[in-house]
Amino acid sequence: MVLSVDVGNSFIKFALFDGDEPAARFSVSTVSGRSIDEYVLFIKNFFEKFIEDGQIEASVLSSVVPSVTDAISSAVESVVGKRPFVIGRGTHTGFKIKIYDPSELGADIVSNVAAASAAYGYPCVVIDLGTATTLTAVDKNGDVMGTVIHPGLKVCLSSLAETAAKLNEVEMVPGRKLIGQNSSESIISGVINGHVCMINGLLDRIISEIGGDNPECVKVVATGENADIIIPLCKMDVIIDKDLTHKGNILLYRLNAKRN
Repeated sequence: MVLSVDVGNSFIKFALFDGDEPAARFSVSTVSGRSIDEYVLFIKNFFEKFIEDGQIEASVLSSVVPSVTDAISSAVESVVGKRPFVIGRGTHTGFKIKIYDPSELGADIVSNVAAASAAYGYPCVVIDLGTATTLTAVDKNGDVMGTVIHPGLKVCLSSLAETAAKLNEVEMVPGRKLIGQNSSESIISGVINGHVCMINGLLDRIISEIGGDNPECVKVVATGENADIIIPLCKMDVIIDKDLTHKGNILLYRLNAKRN
């Protein structure tokens, strides 16, 4: 079994893969300053049975939070017995990253593209709805053209609550009405429906750019903690795959293990 760790700005997600599907998973909030021992305790508590049976043979890590990466790596090494494979500079992906500095592309996006391309084909657009909302364009050759980055739902909501004195922070629950009749309804409608319209508009433009004369061939795949809120409201057919980053981690681990 292979342990996949996805370190994001809001959550650190762990998934234990037996083959191509996760057998167990858990997540904790991303907090700088946690000790290695704390992470070891988390991992042992949730994966105790698999650890005791000696079933975890390797691990892979993607991280967009450098301040947490070393502690997580050390904790995983303590549990598994060897350092995790860390996705980053030098990782063989099988596709080109056609941006000015490929090292700027987040490890989670690299994993998302790897998994989406392998499972659903290309050209495609990969949407990740987390702390930030990203839309990554993959061309007909499977290469990354670039990414559009927008503040995520909770960032938009928190920004409103912090900068407008009369607006209290509200729960992110989609309302039935577009036009809100109190502050809570109006904020939720604006943040959620604004996000939907933003994604619809960007998808139209991205697909027309990468699809050329055959836009219907472009697949759209979404992942991230807010995918279930936003994607059902979008006008296009979008595949939701909540394990996309973990699947990409596993795929890239296996690809690089074969080369070593």
